[in-house]
Amino acid sequence: MRYLEYAPHAVLQDCVRCLWILEKEYTPDDSDESVAPDACVELILNVGAPYRHIGTGGERELPPAFLIGLLDRPVTLRACGVVRLVAVRFQAWGLASLLATTAPTRNALTIDLDERWDAVIRAVAAHVRANDYDAAVKHVEEFLIRRRLATAFDPRDVQAAANLLQHTKGQVRVADLADACYLSARQL
Repeated sequence: MRYLEYAPHAVLQDCVRCLWILEKEYTPDDSDESVAPDACVELILNVGAPYRHIGTGGERELPPAFLIGLLDRPVTLRACGVVRLVAVRFQAWGLASLLATTAPTRNALTIDLDERWDAVIRAVAAHVRANDYDAAVKHVEEFLIRRRLATAFDPRDVQAAANLLQHTKGQVRVADLADACYLSARQL
């Protein structure tokens, strides 16, 4: 078994606890994994043997990318073979700000990731096949950073600030500039 956690880039630290990898072989005698409740949402990219969710409605195979929502009871996953995961552990509130989606309902596994993730999964798979988990994690992290910057900075806010700076010839206090752009001074 191989497991390693990575600290997130500073841009992601307010919404991501860590990125992590797992490479684990499941055998017929040891095929179940119990996911314990915690206060996080997990994004799992699995480019190895598929997991199956064992629930009250039976078993269902999970896709290569899925989300584990907030849990109040353990969830059981089953696999046969080697799973190869690159994953993101989000703060409970972090998913919506980065992925423009809501967290799965309590105790649910969902798969509502848009097509932009297809390219990410392909790149992660190529890195993992080359046994370069660091590059796979970096690829996911860079994708999340791009998403974060796109949601954190509305181009209209930047344009409004630039217009006011130009109009006042730079003679405006930061607090006044932030107010004019409907931002906090820190956001600006």
